[in-house]
Amino acid sequence: MITTELVFVRHGEAHCNANGVVGGPATCTGLTNLGYHQVEQAAARLADEHRDRPFTALYAGPRLRLWQTGEILSQALGLPMRTVPGLGGPIHGVADGKSWTEVKTAADGGPHAHPDRPWADGSDTWNGYLQRATEAAS
Repeated sequence: MITTELVFVRHGEAHCNANGVVGGPATCTGLTNLGYHQVEQAAARLADEHRDRPFTALYAGPRLRLWQTGEILSQALGLPMRTVPGLGGPIHGVADGKSWTEVKTAADGGPHAHPDRPWADGSDTWNGYLQRATEAAS
């Protein structure tokens, strides 16, 4: 029996996270110095833990912070990174670049609070985003 192990790694701290703003495709400005350090630590740990069972594929979304994370992992694991558009994160519509406090107040909670309702004009629904990401990962 062949078993497939999937390991998900979230990006390190991004400028948008540190600044409390929605970092969508139009406004993501990448990882902070701390974010680079966090991903480097995760990459070293993964490489060490999987020395005897190496990874065979590495996928990342195209958003800058995701791509930067993938590049660090790629170097540490000795794997080429494949960029998959469907793994790019939720589409935020007009919320892209706004403060999360403003977006959550207007939407009566974060994207997951009302998973079948867009959280801003032109945004995904949370469940719609999860469906798209699931299909991209399949």
